Amino acid sequence: MHEEDFLNRAPFARQRGNVASFLLGYPSSGSIDNTPAVSISYRYFGGYIQDDFRATSKLSLNLGMRYEIETGRNERYNRLSWFDPAAVNPVGPQAGLPNLLGGLEFAGVNGDSSRQKLTNWNHWGPRFGLGYSLTPSTVIRGGYGLFFLPATGDDQGTNLGSAGFAATTPFVSSLNGGITPANNLGNPFPQGIIQPPGNSQKLLSLLGQDLVTVYHQDRSAYAQQWNLDIQRQLPGQNLLDVAYAGSKGTGLPVDIQADQLPDAYLAQGPALLQQVANPFFGVIQTGPLSQATVSRETLLRPYPEFNSVSVRAVHEGDSIYHSLQAKFEHRFSKGVTVLAAYTFSKLIGDAGSRLSINFANPGIQDSNNLRGERSLENVDVPHRFVVSYTWQLPFGPGHALLGGAGSFAGKMIGGWEVNGITTVQSGLPLGLGTANNQTNSLGGGSRPNNNGTSAALSGPVEQRLNEYFNTAVFSQPPAFTFGDVARTLPDVRAPGTLNFDFSAIKNTHIAERFNLQFRAEFFNVLNNVNFGGPGTTFGTSSFGVISSASDARVSQLALRLIF
Repeated sequence: MHEEDFLNRAPFARQRGNVASFLLGYPSSGSIDNTPAVSISYRYFGGYIQDDFRATSKLSLNLGMRYEIETGRNERYNRLSWFDPAAVNPVGPQAGLPNLLGGLEFAGVNGDSSRQKLTNWNHWGPRFGLGYSLTPSTVIRGGYGLFFLPATGDDQGTNLGSAGFAATTPFVSSLNGGITPANNLGNPFPQGIIQPPGNSQKLLSLLGQDLVTVYHQDRSAYAQQWNLDIQRQLPGQNLLDVAYAGSKGTGLPVDIQADQLPDAYLAQGPALLQQVANPFFGVIQTGPLSQATVSRETLLRPYPEFNSVSVRAVHEGDSIYHSLQAKFEHRFSKGVTVLAAYTFSKLIGDAGSRLSINFANPGIQDSNNLRGERSLENVDVPHRFVVSYTWQLPFGPGHALLGGAGSFAGKMIGGWEVNGITTVQSGLPLGLGTANNQTNSLGGGSRPNNNGTSAALSGPVEQRLNEYFNTAVFSQPPAFTFGDVARTLPDVRAPGTLNFDFSAIKNTHIAERFNLQFRAEFFNVLNNVNFGGPGTTFGTSSFGVISSASDARVSQLALRLIF
């Protein structure tokens, strides 16, 4: 089968697979996803010039420049789209709204680019480094670099931006709350499977529906990193390293709701919920906009012809990071190696990690005010100390203790080695949300209000499991307002981590080519309790309550023959 034939048949193959899994699961509800397979490609080109030279007998410099080009995503059959906020939507005149903006544009249609995003031709990344020998045992190093985030860092997913080429057919199990069945597994979709509209309707595509899309015109995300480091060789095979390191992220990817109600309209209060005549009635046939009346706020959105416009990976986030990093290393000597590292740092930004963290609510509260999201990042760890060590025990032949033991005894008492890693670090910041979103912002999030008092409580975590922080200082914001709590709390964190891992290894050389190795490994060897984060949703019974902990001690034994 040719690749083109496979891709053209992919939608049918995917439907069959989904139906099969659907039938095997016997669900009471579900849907079938009719999304074609896509053939995504990027193009990347990069070049680098570097020069190392000694300015003086003590000073060495490293200068470099990197230039790179990464094209926007391309799909072989132009099955990609993007949202154009400035396009005049032709449905406007039909609804009596001639200046209505916003709509989907499609790759390779009517002269549009085949690339989902514009290519930035200005990716110049300078590099600079220096090394200065202050004394024979002391070296100062420093550096600066500018690095661009690759498209894979946007975490767009395979089908993101394929709006218009995907459709979901819901399974209707009941029309009266499960009292009697509607559709059945013998014929789960009697009305047929909804087919994607494709690009034939262009700006009229998916009116009245929820869009999950991207922007075509967007700046590039990049990070600037710099450091200054002092290394000192100490007597006895010891090394001390102290450094300052910083970075600044610009244009970091965030997910926004572009169709959120403008903040200024929230002052109208309950009037926003009043039903008014729907200008799209009879024009849009899908969703709430197909009804004769709609709420007033629905028509005040930037793009009222859609139910929502979720734009992924918009390059509007920023971050700043500063850290003091210290490292002590005892290089291998007399069977002992030790490496200890401590980092004191602070990370502030308005983008947040796009990773899922169960006790943080990093989502944006107000897409109209991204600067209001600036806070400690939800992955900020101000203190982290890690020490690792290896000790080859001085027993048996060739060692200081019991070195004269016989062959059998020497094999039994010799060849032992112990290793360990100890980790101590601060907990992550807490991000709060509310169970009830009363903002009526059509896409904004909701956080609680704070009465001006710190929520921090003192005392051992074990004594605060049912109220880890002072929950009484928070309250539900009034309707049509956003909460005043920051994206993450500045003074309350989840419990920190204290962990000890330990292993003992015994190597027994049976013969010249054969080594019998025994390993005993213990994770969290002291069985220390590291509690999880508290509940962070105001208005629920779990708010402020810790109900989880990390794994208890895990032990494992292994025996293997190495030859």
